[in-house]
This record gives sequence, structure tokens and C-alpha cells, in this order.
Amino acid sequence: MCLKAKHLVTLLASTIPLWALLIAPGCTHFEPAKFNRGEGIGGDSILAIPFGEPREHRWYCESERGERVVQAFMGWVQTNADPNFPEGKEVDAALKTVRDWQAEEITSKDWQGITRFLGVKYVVVGEIEKLSLENPKAVGILEPSLQVSYRVVNVELGRLAYKRDNFTLTLGRSGELEMPLSAMGVDTGRLEERLLATLGEQLGKDLYGYWED
Repeated sequence: MCLKAKHLVTLLASTIPLWALLIAPGCTHFEPAKFNRGEGIGGDSILAIPFGEPREHRWYCESERGERVVQAFMGWVQTNADPNFPEGKEVDAALKTVRDWQAEEITSKDWQGITRFLGVKYVVVGEIEKLSLENPKAVGILEPSLQVSYRVVNVELGRLAYKRDNFTLTLGRSGELEMPLSAMGVDTGRLEERLLATLGEQLGKDLYGYWED
């Protein structure tokens, strides 16, 4: 380990999750999680609910896009953090309860009841408020973006632990795409897939923190 990395370990050991110190490759910068004062989820168990799409009248667990976001999130955590996701029939039963929910919202106390047999500490759930691939001010020019809200509920305590409302994620502004990008000849399906995967990754970074070169 180089001197810079050693300095980081000494200076930040009290705030950076242990898994982050163990897997850090070379001399990099650790960006703390937005959640839990920088400590993030860590090794605690979390249930990720497929996001809803209010504009498409898709409830939680009904949106294919929402499912892909959660798959991307879980994949990122499995690669970059310390995953602790519940498994088994109890998870399927909980997701079915969510999908069949009759009320207009699910409260923090409701989440506590839904997950009572899972042994999880947190639930993350959110909404894809808007997905757009084209620049509304320039016909034929692509500017992929998502407007998203999500919440983390501490189901052990039955209360909201964190929320991030109406933030926008744009591929072009992150450097993944050169702008402007003409729509001609572009596979917009693959572009949408990249956008949803980027959202899943951002969710992981928000909740676990990440190493940055």
C-alpha cells in the first residue's frame, strides 16, 4: 500500500466501512455514502423494492424499468461493497404483498409489517418520475436523463431513515456520452438500459460509498 493510501486508512478508518479499506486498489479516494452520515448501509441487511413509475401507472414491483434498476443496484453492491440481501420464499411473499397493496401509499410502519419475517434492517424504495432520451429543445438530439426519488426506511424502528427527492441523472453530463448525440442510428433501447444501470450504480454509491480514482 502506498503512503497516500496508508494516510487515508489512518485518517478515515473511523468513518470508512471496513470492506472499503480491504478492497481499495492502490491509491484512490473513498467517497463516503450520502446515507447514515457517510457510514452507509455497511453490512446491514437491506431489501430493495423494484421502483414504481407513477407516470406509467406502474406500482412498485410492476415496472420492468424499476426491476432493472434494482438488479443493477444489487449487482453493483455485490461487486463493490458488502452485500447482505435477504433471499428465499419470504422475499417473494413480501414483494407480492407490495405488488398487491390496495392503499395509495405504504407508510414506514407498513414496511415494518411487510418485512417482519425477513430480518432486514432497511428497505429502499423509489419512483422513476420521468425518463427522457431526447433533448426537448432540439429535435433529433439525444440527452438521456432520469428524474428519480427514493427513500430508505429503517424497518427495525419503523421510520424513515433517508430520502432523496426529484434528483436528475443525465448520462451526457457524466461523461459517458459525447454531447450532442444524434438520434440517427442509435439503439435507444440499449441507451435506456445504460441509463437505468447508471441509476442502479448511483443508488449503490449513495447508500454504500465508493472508491474513486
